[in-house]
Amino acid sequence: MSYTPKKQRYFVLFFFIFLVACVAITELLHQNLNLLRQQHAQVQAKNQLAILASNLEASVMADIYKVSTLATIIPLLSARDQSKLDMVVNQTLEKGRHITSIGIAPNDVITHVYPLQGNERAIGLNYRSSPQQWAQVQKAKEIEGIFIAGPVTLTQGGFGLIVRVPIFTDSPKNAHYWGMVSATIDFNALLEDTGIREFSQAYHVVLRGYDSSGLLGEVFFGQLQPNETVRIKERVNFPYGGWSMEVHSSSEFERGVPWYIVNVSRLVGYSILLVISIAMLVIYRLYRVANDRALHDELTHLPNRRYFMQTLNQQFEIAKRYKKRYSFALINVDLNKFKAVNDNYGHSAGDGVLIACAQRIKKSLRRSDTVARVGGDEFLILIHNPVTEANVKLLVDKLKQEVFSEPVVYGNGHIRFNASLGYAMFHPSIASPEAMLKVADEWMYADKRRS
Repeated sequence: MSYTPKKQRYFVLFFFIFLVACVAITELLHQNLNLLRQQHAQVQAKNQLAILASNLEASVMADIYKVSTLATIIPLLSARDQSKLDMVVNQTLEKGRHITSIGIAPNDVITHVYPLQGNERAIGLNYRSSPQQWAQVQKAKEIEGIFIAGPVTLTQGGFGLIVRVPIFTDSPKNAHYWGMVSATIDFNALLEDTGIREFSQAYHVVLRGYDSSGLLGEVFFGQLQPNETVRIKERVNFPYGGWSMEVHSSSEFERGVPWYIVNVSRLVGYSILLVISIAMLVIYRLYRVANDRALHDELTHLPNRRYFMQTLNQQFEIAKRYKKRYSFALINVDLNKFKAVNDNYGHSAGDGVLIACAQRIKKSLRRSDTVARVGGDEFLILIHNPVTEANVKLLVDKLKQEVFSEPVVYGNGHIRFNASLGYAMFHPSIASPEAMLKVADEWMYADKRRS
């Protein structure tokens, strides 16, 4: 027989739904917080990238301006005063933050290089003999303005931007071409000073636009990775063309964020869930213990009168509803002369008799039947669907023979006892459960009088 309340199943169902709901809420909160953090990080990165693009553009333009100013002076000095030309060019090299060398090429043939040391081989170079450089020179002449080429690998090592400034002696008509001034800008130093190199350690930065070709140009800094997309981008503008600065990412925009920051909502949410779950289980356990004590007899651990009456009322309603399709029976058991057992052997012996009696009755019943201790020496039995009254009588006889005919061993002696039994079968004409109990009581007292 099982006396587990149905409320236990409801609690398990509620607890399961509670866990699923809490996990769903925690994961949803985790996703939303991560999305907000990603968006915030992306806004911060975009602002940083915009500042870096502005710094890069300003740095390049500052050096370009110095080279452009030099280009306006060179035609006036190159043929007249070599020492003054050297002074002006060297001043430009000193003031130019990233300018490493300057070449002067009248009629596209290099005649002067600053500094000369390490660049001697460039003297006499005809741009027409170098297809790549000639294409850049031609481009500068075509646009009649400053053209930034590269970055290219330098002979002395590293990477550099080549600033091509065409010189016309009849500006602004630009019909008479004098030659070309070329300046080399240290690309690596430019990236370091503007903060791009440091920024690229936190984000996947890509620079594209080789030879100032802009968004559609080749990548010259960083590497394109498969399954990555452009998250943010900024344009760096030059007098002609420009570059595109981009930050690429596959999924997580942030990099290097500690795991506990990424999962803070989970850590907090699941910790709270654990505490609440433990509290619920403890409370439910205490409720079960209190409920068990309220509905069960402490000595025999059988259901008590309260439990039995709840079960009886339920069975009575079911039987009333289904009438002939379902029935049940009550058996009232009252131990005879139990007071004498307590008086002769002591209350502990009486408790032993009650426990033995409860165990024997339970063994004689089916698992679907219910037995309860409803008084000091009184038990009630509810038999589910006995089919016929004859079956109930057989069970009564069985109880008398198997339960009450054998003495109870107590200490070194044996205690003999017997009981009076009465029963009542459900019938649609019976008005209430109390009426059935009354019938069973009457038959029990009749049996007691006979014994």
